[in-house]
Amino acid sequence: MKKLEKLDSLHSHFLENDIAVVCDRTLSDLQSIWRSLGANEWREFIDRARKHPLREILHQDPFTCHSFQKPRGYPGDADLIDFMYRQRQPPQQTTEVGKKICSRLVESAPAAVSVRARAAHIAEAIDLLVEQVDQPRVMSVACGHIREAELSTAIRDGRVQRLVGLDADPRSIATIRQRLGEPPWLELHPADIVQLISRSVGGGDFDLVYSLGLYDYLPDPIAARLTAALFKRLVPGGKLVVANFMPHLPGIGYMETYMDWMLIYRTCDQLASLVEGIDSQNALVQTSVDMTGNIAYLEIVKA
Repeated sequence: MKKLEKLDSLHSHFLENDIAVVCDRTLSDLQSIWRSLGANEWREFIDRARKHPLREILHQDPFTCHSFQKPRGYPGDADLIDFMYRQRQPPQQTTEVGKKICSRLVESAPAAVSVRARAAHIAEAIDLLVEQVDQPRVMSVACGHIREAELSTAIRDGRVQRLVGLDADPRSIATIRQRLGEPPWLELHPADIVQLISRSVGGGDFDLVYSLGLYDYLPDPIAARLTAALFKRLVPGGKLVVANFMPHLPGIGYMETYMDWMLIYRTCDQLASLVEGIDSQNALVQTSVDMTGNIAYLEIVKA
């Protein structure tokens, strides 16, 4: 299989050449292979690639290996995202090669760059909100470690009345409490997708509801139901913001092959289709693409 010959070449270059250059080439080559294969062929390639010696090199990187091993039992956990936020460093026992791979991927891989831009985007939205609404109420759905709170000047200055964080993983909530304590403006609740749709947790109405990473894992029927449920939590004039990685994200080949990180990607039009259960007379809908070109945003304002 000629495509496996690329893995042979990458393996030899990791042993001989600059790690950063070879990391970039690995992402590029795997992306090209991903684009060139149908779904069944791609799955076959992944099976073969994971048996190739290249995996042993790439899994020296704790970022890649963490994703593949899924220590919390699911992909894309908050500890993994903390690598992307530069909030988590390789363990002391990490090899030098592993440290260099981790550094390059965290700094330059498109997904990591876009995740940081995504957090900055919502922090800016919160900061703009306080210029329009006095002491607004904000909800983060599937909040993870809610790192965007540290980027928001409005939150740091106490200009947000409520910040409600909902997440299905109690370990994420415990990490937030350990880091931020229990300030009066912060409410944290464990909540799975059923509770999110049923509105059984985090009661009250909000000026801003946002979800940064959850929709990357939700099939359309569930995503549409959740969108309608979150929209109902808005006060008149309130806004729902949903982020989703786009189908052309560079790095999908690497993520699926060596990180075992599978996402549901959507275009702006596909995101917009999730609002079909919302009364169009009562909502202003718009979509946009972020500054990195890799994340689509759906914004719905309640009339």
